[in-house]
Amino acid sequence: MVSFLAAHPDRSFSLSELARAAEITTATCHAILVSLVEAGWVTRTDLTYGLGPAMLAIGRAARPGIRWPGRPHRSWPVLPPRRDSPPGCRCSMGSRSCWSTPWGRVPRS
Repeated sequence: MVSFLAAHPDRSFSLSELARAAEITTATCHAILVSLVEAGWVTRTDLTYGLGPAMLAIGRAARPGIRWPGRPHRSWPVLPPRRDSPPGCRCSMGSRSCWSTPWGRVPRS
C-alpha cells in the first residue's frame, strides 16, 4: 500500500482505487489504511488517502544507512523495475546485488 502511494506522491486515492490496485477486498484495504493513518504513514482527506508526514521521519532515519549509487555506467545492463520492488531499493539477484532506480536496475558489487 505504502509503495503504491509512494509511486504516486502527487495523488490521493479512494478506498476502492487502493483496494483495486492492491488486489484485495475493500474491507481488508480499509483495515490496513486505518492502521497506516493511526501511525501517520498515510493521511486521510475527506474520502481519499495519500502519503502521511511520518514517511518523512522514516526516510530521514533510513538515509544514513543507504549507499547511493552514482550515475549508472553505460556498460551496466538496465533491467525493467519489478512490480514488487519500488524505485530506490537495494535487492539481490543470486550472488549479485543491484539497486532499483527510476531508470531500471543497476547491478552493484
